[in-house]
Amino acid sequence: MTYNDNKGMVVVVSKNHCPNCTVVKTVFDDWENIPYEEINIEFEENLDLLLALKEKGFQTLPIVIWKDKIYTHGEINEFLKDYKGTL
Repeated sequence: MTYNDNKGMVVVVSKNHCPNCTVVKTVFDDWENIPYEEINIEFEENLDLLLALKEKGFQTLPIVIWKDKIYTHGEINEFLKDYKGTL
């Protein structure tokens, strides 16, 4: 699965009332200053993305998508290493 609409932008797939989503967004906003687009899967227009992620076996949020790679909440440190390695 790819999300090509982001043109290199970091995408955070989240939902309402998700503590792990809040943590990742706080890290990106306050600690790492990483710009990102948030896609909340609770909105009907994002249903296709939710179904595609479920089809790939993803069951928890947040999910970070960057350069056609998908990082789960447990892989955020790997994402930060990859992201910082391109700066």
